[in-house]
Amino acid sequence: FLMGNAMMEISDLSAAKSNYANALRFKPNHASALWNLSGVAQNLTEAKNYLEQCLKVNKNHLKARLNLCALEYYEGNVSSFNSLRNSPLRDHPYLRSFCWVFNLPKLPKLFFNKWALFDYAFSKSIRSRPFYEYGVWKGNSFKYLKKYFNHGYGFDTFTGLPEDWHNEKAGKYSSNGITPDISGGTFIKGKFEDSLPKFFSVTRPKASLINFDADLYSSTLTALNYSNKVIDESTILIFDEF
Repeated sequence: FLMGNAMMEISDLSAAKSNYANALRFKPNHASALWNLSGVAQNLTEAKNYLEQCLKVNKNHLKARLNLCALEYYEGNVSSFNSLRNSPLRDHPYLRSFCWVFNLPKLPKLFFNKWALFDYAFSKSIRSRPFYEYGVWKGNSFKYLKKYFNHGYGFDTFTGLPEDWHNEKAGKYSSNGITPDISGGTFIKGKFEDSLPKFFSVTRPKASLINFDADLYSSTLTALNYSNKVIDESTILIFDEF
């Protein structure tokens, strides 16, 4: 199971799926493995199947229940969503996100993991431009995006969260000040409010896409405000955990 998580983190979906399946062979009622398998699904039907299995072994798996109601909504069955929307769970972040999505003029495409989303975003991007990423950490996402683009700019303190974020304490997600060694990557170290004014004091190339993965709302807002100089109608913006 842990090996599956490690493979998922480095975008090896096939190996992740294989390891989760192996975990189920040893422990058929491994709800977390079933939940994680929904994250490597190729389509709605496959994801829905894993979520239903997850709830069979753990009827109280809240994330599985919420995601299943969203997939059912995509299939045209809105009863579970309407029931949850009128329950005490209506203020849960997932439900609030679903409400926003389902009120859009058109339901967006579904992606079951960020790697699939990156692939799609690349297909719609201008490849000759660089990408920008706020919140680099170990560089796994940066390295994946770098496969598509000639150059990328990465911004991070590399010493972890500058303040507490929900249940995560300041300093979590630290790389001990070490920047990733990725060819074709330029990394700017420091808090965004300190590093971005200097970085954007000179003209920078327009962005193909920008991946906002800084966790904190304050950091994301700072990054978005300073990035306006490299954003135009062709720039794709990705917000992690929007």
